[in-house]
Amino acid sequence: MTISTAFTDLFGVTHPIVCGGMTGRHAGLIAAVAETGALGFMPAHNSPSRRRWSRTSPVRDLTDQPFGRQLHHPASRNPPPWEEYMRATVDSGITAVETAGQNPEPYLRCSRAAV
Repeated sequence: MTISTAFTDLFGVTHPIVCGGMTGRHAGLIAAVAETGALGFMPAHNSPSRRRWSRTSPVRDLTDQPFGRQLHHPASRNPPPWEEYMRATVDSGITAVETAGQNPEPYLRCSRAAV
């Protein structure tokens, strides 16, 4: 059964269901969620590098269905390179981004430039 909503239309999925990003290497789970027609989010900090995300991703190796990227930026003395992750996300064609932790405004200019 297909459910048509503004969410399904916007993200190109069949079901208005989201699987948020989780810590750990869950490419298989996110790909399985995408294959069922829902929208899964792969955490950025699980990616081996910007270069890998620019060319492909572990999820893209498993599905051609839409999925998103989760950018969780908690307060940290040595934060991951979030701007680099956002640029790689935009460069790789991922159009759905989930953020958590802190205000994502400093990274939004990267995504706005791509629109």
